[in-house]
Amino acid sequence: MNKKTILGILILILVSLLVLVVVKFGFQQEPGEDNKIINSIEEYGYILEDNESTLHKELFNELVNILEKEEIDEEEYAKTVVKLFISDFYNFKNKVTKNDVGGLQFIHSSIVENVEYNAKNTIYKYIENNIDGKRTQSLPEVIGVDIIDTKQVEFEYNDTEDKEAYEIKVNIKYSEELGYQKDATLILVHEGKKLSIAELN
Repeated sequence: MNKKTILGILILILVSLLVLVVVKFGFQQEPGEDNKIINSIEEYGYILEDNESTLHKELFNELVNILEKEEIDEEEYAKTVVKLFISDFYNFKNKVTKNDVGGLQFIHSSIVENVEYNAKNTIYKYIENNIDGKRTQSLPEVIGVDIIDTKQVEFEYNDTEDKEAYEIKVNIKYSEELGYQKDATLILVHEGKKLSIAELN
């Protein structure tokens, strides 16, 4: 064999090895990326994934029941959306990385990117990576959301006014006290058929 043939074979072997390495390691999904959708409300764009807490799954089933009725009780719809958001956004126990911001499907489309960015750089910032499943960090787990007050209000956002927005105050219960937020006030506005969270305090 001459030098060109040997060089060609070596290059072919190296390229083959490189392709194998990329296929083996480059395209492996991390835990959390392959969560299965176990329920959905297509008309509203809501989904439920299998990694959610028992509380969140129960609340999602409540939402399904509310939205499949001919006449939707809008106040109950608003309360349930708030509970779903809180039970996912403040529940860090099932998050794999700081990038797994929960509850974004319940946020108004005009602010969802802002909310996600702020969460990743504030309360989600210190979530330790759990890709290997060996995280020992104590993280909050939401076990209950109590509605304290609900009222209709006028709310202005993005040059739009919603005269029938909802202001809902809640108390958040955790499985253990770790110093996370216990009270919140949320504003929900109409976004097409949906009620979406436009403000969170």
